[in-house]
Formats: sequence, C-alpha cells, structure tokens
Amino acid sequence: LEFSSLLAREVRMSGLHEEEALAAESMCDDLIRDAFRVLRPGHDDFILAGNYIRHYATGLRTTDALHLALARNHGADLVLSLVSLDKQMLKAATMMGVRASNGIGDVV
Repeated sequence: LEFSSLLAREVRMSGLHEEEALAAESMCDDLIRDAFRVLRPGHDDFILAGNYIRHYATGLRTTDALHLALARNHGADLVLSLVSLDKQMLKAATMMGVRASNGIGDVV
C-alpha cells in the first residue's frame, strides 16, 4: 500500500505518467509474490503490537508496531529479518529485540 500510495502521489503531481506507475506497480507485485513472505496478522500479533506501542520511547505508530510484531512472531529473531528504510522503525526494532535490516546490508 505504501508503494501504491507513493506512485499515486507521483502521478497526481505529474512526476510519473500513469502507464509508468502501472508498470512499476506490476513489477512490485511480481517481486512481492516471488521474493517475499507475506504474513496475515492474527490475535497474537495485535496483542504484541499493542505492547510495543506502550513502550513509548520507540515512537511506534500502529502499522509499524504491527509490522514489528508480525516479524517477531514469525521468526525475524531467528533467521528472517524485517526489511525497512524507516530509520525510526529500525531503531524501534533494536529496542524491542527484533532482527531488522535496511535491505542494503546493515542488520540491526
């Protein structure tokens, strides 16, 4: 959704033509399908996300807390890693003991 929102904004602001945005969206969909594990949140994920939010120093917002909870509950502390370019989210991941990376090589 974040990527779709970014593309829509670029089209609205004439930074991209609609055809370019649709092509980028299609490539992103292919990448997600072929290279990522997509998780559906369950009850335990929402409970843990709420706990993360109550650690006020993390500065987490709802969706970021849910992403961290999903990562933690589904193995990011073992082999998998949450990937984000959001520095605040990476900082919060470190605070909460969730394995995370910026996707460029740094794992926190």
